Amino acid sequence: MSPICPPSALIIQEQSSSATSADSLMESALRHLNAPISRGGKLLGIWKELDAVVSECSVAGWDGYDAKPISTAAINEARILLKSMPDTIMPPEIAPEPSGDIGFQWRNAANQILVVGIDGSSLLNFAANLGGGFTNYGTERHSGNLPRHLQKVLLDFFQKDTP
Repeated sequence: MSPICPPSALIIQEQSSSATSADSLMESALRHLNAPISRGGKLLGIWKELDAVVSECSVAGWDGYDAKPISTAAINEARILLKSMPDTIMPPEIAPEPSGDIGFQWRNAANQILVVGIDGSSLLNFAANLGGGFTNYGTERHSGNLPRHLQKVLLDFFQKDTP
C-alpha cells in the first residue's frame, strides 16, 4: 500500500503558494501607489480627492448658495497640472471654488502657504505667503507644464518629507 498524502498537506502547500503570490501582488500595488504623480500614481489619494471634489461639486449650488459647477476646463487643466508636478513635492490639498474653478493649496510645517487657482483658461492665479514678510502673487500662463516660477516655489518650500 502506498502512503497517501493527507489533504491538509496539500492545502498548506497551496496556501503557501497563494501567500507568496499575495505578497508579490501587495508589493506591486504599493509600488504603484507610491509612483510619482507624473507617472499617474503618486499617492493615488490625490486623484481620488480630485474625483471626489468633481463629483460633489458638479451641480449648481453645491455650496448651498449660488456656486457654479466645477467646469470641465478647470478639471482637465487640474489633471494636466497634477501630472506635470515634480515628483518630490507634497501633493496639494484640492479646494473647489464657488466660481467653478479648482484651487490647489500647499501648506508646510513652517506654515508657509501657496494657493493656485485653476479656471481652465491656461492662466494660473497664485498667491504665496512664504514667511519673513515675503509674499508672492500673480498670474502665470501654462501650456501643459507647471510654470517655472511656480515650480521653483514648490521645490524651494514644499518638498515632501523624506523618511
